[in-house]
Amino acid sequence: MSISSVPAVLLMMFVASLPPSLEQVQDDTDVPDAAFVDLIEYVEGATRDESVELRIDHAAILDDPNRYRGSLVTISGRLEQHRTLGRPFEAVDEWFIRDDSGQPWTAYVIDFKSDDVRDGRYVTLSGFVYKRLRLRDRSGVERTFPALIASSPVWSVAAAPASGGRQQLWLLVTILAIGLIVVIIMGRRLARHPSSRPVIVAADDDEPMELPEEPSEALRELKRRGDSHTK
Repeated sequence: MSISSVPAVLLMMFVASLPPSLEQVQDDTDVPDAAFVDLIEYVEGATRDESVELRIDHAAILDDPNRYRGSLVTISGRLEQHRTLGRPFEAVDEWFIRDDSGQPWTAYVIDFKSDDVRDGRYVTLSGFVYKRLRLRDRSGVERTFPALIASSPVWSVAAAPASGGRQQLWLLVTILAIGLIVVIIMGRRLARHPSSRPVIVAADDDEPMELPEEPSEALRELKRRGDSHTK
């Protein structure tokens, strides 16, 4: 759902209820500013029935944050880093979330103190588009993030894709199973069709192999028997 599909009257009523200081937000700057304070107070008192939730692309917000500022969006992803802001914003946490498509977001979460907040957990939250934030990441590279002001995040379990090692293991098991099936089939075929190759068995001699004790007589006897087989 894009912003153009929202009825104009409804959208104007929604925008009119937002803090006027939101129009003075400067993108690519750090927090806080006057609009940050006003928007926090607005989110604390807002309800879902008073707002229009939109499905807005990550790149669209970065390209034109002023167009979507104040819009309510929902994101789901993995919490990569979090910290509590200093005074006077001890009730606000800064979360860095990477969504399901791999895009990074910043969310300023209000009044959510819980032992469940841990880096690496999968979370879904709804927040109002605040600004385009420009910060340096942990590796020192300067990046831009869509910044939201949100409340009431919901923890859930992401569907984890199978790892490369697990995929290779299943492939190996499949190959072994196919090989075993082939061996069983070939064995059954050989059992049903035994080999018809003739087996040559040497016939027993009719006469026992008894030779004279004298060597000369034994040689003559062997020669006689050999001559009789060739006739």
